Amino acid sequence: MWSSWPRARCAGRPGDDGGRGNAAVSTWRRSNGVVSSDGRRRVVREGFDGFVAARTPALWRTAWLLTGDRHQAEDLVQTALMKAWPRYSRIEREGGSFEAYVRRALFNTHISWWRRRRFRETALDRVEHYGEVADNTDSALRVTMLAALSRLSDRQRSVIVLRFFEDMSEEETAKTLNCSVGSVKTHQHRALQALRDSPVLRSHGLSELL
Repeated sequence: MWSSWPRARCAGRPGDDGGRGNAAVSTWRRSNGVVSSDGRRRVVREGFDGFVAARTPALWRTAWLLTGDRHQAEDLVQTALMKAWPRYSRIEREGGSFEAYVRRALFNTHISWWRRRRFRETALDRVEHYGEVADNTDSALRVTMLAALSRLSDRQRSVIVLRFFEDMSEEETAKTLNCSVGSVKTHQHRALQALRDSPVLRSHGLSELL
């Protein structure tokens, strides 16, 4: 799916335009500094495809923890990769971390999307539905955690996911969220307190583990 993504997004289906789409893709990539020659284009494309193949499962897991929904997580990862793709070549040339850039795009997009769509209310409704059909311990625990996370603010939820699910340091979390370490500490403290006081976690005996 991902190996054909940039071409499909920019040029439509093969054969739709008599080859003009491919030329448009090349022009777009050159104008964005993504390629400078056929050889460079191939290297960049292979590098990007390799990154997508290797890191998409981890990115999807993070997105799922943020959204609580499989399909929304897939959309979130795809959008983050789409936003990050034009910067891939430059970041790699300068020795930067493309994954860090993608993760920033992931978290920023999540906050933007769900703030507009009132994610918190729809997520709680969805969690209640899943709670009714959860039929094993693992599913029930996942639903319980999603319910607790959905009650946090967007920024608190992001900090908790990065710090305790992605095992990032405070400094790495601050860089990913483009905020200060002090801000990370504040959001983490408030989020953990909220989770300890969460009736959802208390009912399952999980609050004492935080």
